[in-house]
Amino acid sequence: MESLSDSTWDRLCQEFNKIQLMKDAAGDMVREELADMREELDLMTIGVERQAKSMCYRFQLYAQIFGFVGPVVCFIIFVSYEHPRVMVMGIVYLLCLVVFLLWCLVMPSVVHRGISYFKPYQFSDLEKKTIRGHIEKASEYSVAIKPQGLWEEKDRFKPTFVLSLDGGGIKGAVSARILARIAFEFPEIMEKVDLIAGCSTGSILAGMLATGFTPEDVCDVFKTASPVVFRTTVWQQLKHLGFIGGSHHDGDGKYKVLEAAFQGKTMKELNCGICITASHVSEDIKDQQCAPRVWSNVVAHTDHAFEGHHEFDKDHGAEEFCVLDMNLADVINGATAAPLYFPSHHGHIDGALWSNNPSSAALATIAPMRDFKNVTLLSISTGIQAKTSRCDAGKWGLTQWLPWLLDFLMDSTATAAHFTSKAMLQERYHRIDPTLPRLFALNDVGAVDELNEIANGVDLTSTFAFLDRMGMKRRTKVKVL
Repeated sequence: MESLSDSTWDRLCQEFNKIQLMKDAAGDMVREELADMREELDLMTIGVERQAKSMCYRFQLYAQIFGFVGPVVCFIIFVSYEHPRVMVMGIVYLLCLVVFLLWCLVMPSVVHRGISYFKPYQFSDLEKKTIRGHIEKASEYSVAIKPQGLWEEKDRFKPTFVLSLDGGGIKGAVSARILARIAFEFPEIMEKVDLIAGCSTGSILAGMLATGFTPEDVCDVFKTASPVVFRTTVWQQLKHLGFIGGSHHDGDGKYKVLEAAFQGKTMKELNCGICITASHVSEDIKDQQCAPRVWSNVVAHTDHAFEGHHEFDKDHGAEEFCVLDMNLADVINGATAAPLYFPSHHGHIDGALWSNNPSSAALATIAPMRDFKNVTLLSISTGIQAKTSRCDAGKWGLTQWLPWLLDFLMDSTATAAHFTSKAMLQERYHRIDPTLPRLFALNDVGAVDELNEIANGVDLTSTFAFLDRMGMKRRTKVKVL
């Protein structure tokens, strides 16, 4: 048998290596395809399990309803057959009850702007011109400022000023007006702000301030846009029986206002740091309860103090997720989706469920990158109702608790955050929490002027003294000769 030459042997080795590489590549492709198929199969299995659980839950619910309603219906039919007069009286009573409920649901809202009979409220030409002017002014200002980037470890001991804005629906007019008064006395205060934290309506204010709006412009836009944000129709209220069968407002007006105000900007295009609190609800609420979310453009989500506070889909790893690329309008639209008032947005609802006062959430967010000894925080509330009467809550039931429960939850979370922030920062923390003379509904558009008057009457002496101690410069007063 003749021996192979060296060149022939080398060619055979090369061909063998090529075949081996092709074999390895084919094996990798097969393994990847199998992995993708397994992943798809797992997702399909999870989807089927969720649907099965949902169907089982609905079946149990319908069975309970039938078990309760069935005997009642049989009793009504029997009484109506035996006593026709009782049936007539019952029908008259139900009609009167329906008319009364419809009157209670519809009429109180008709007197406010933002309410129409069938067609949703739209901006007038003058209102469009006013808002467009503020947006153009903010755009010109933001173009001249360098976008905010992620904070770096080398700046840990840098002095940091945080502005925190509470949630409260239409009562955000109080926070906006108070901030405008502060900015008038301290004209450079917004230039000194390193991070703006916002919850619910406070997140709208925070987003506007971070995109170039002045505090005074924020007040004007807030008042002008409120009827569209909180718009609804009489037909919608009748169809949903208020908020029994659906959200009180459609949310479309709010989203359109946010898109117009922020001009498609993402979190990485803002002029200063921002921190937005929200809540996430999964499709199957029985498997996962409401989870807190904190969106920020100064600290990467992987460095957040609350490890795992962001959940990722199984087909999207953490390395593929970036908060900085998120659309600001989408972030804030989800963060302002108050239950009963607005529908959820991309699975997100109002952050007031767990942090109506976002000051402590802001401190937790910046903890990896800042030394609290050099952090100053100014917190502005939307106001708390004056307690004018006593109540025996120990004997309350559903009808007594329901009208007050949301306000109690918001006030309690705000107070808890206040205690935490005060304990952490001591004299470098200050909170403005004005007292409101009465209860204001979160969507009471007609109360904006009254809320502005209340904010103008708030004593800010202690606030000005706090800012003086923190080194803020007051405006120069012109002496009249």
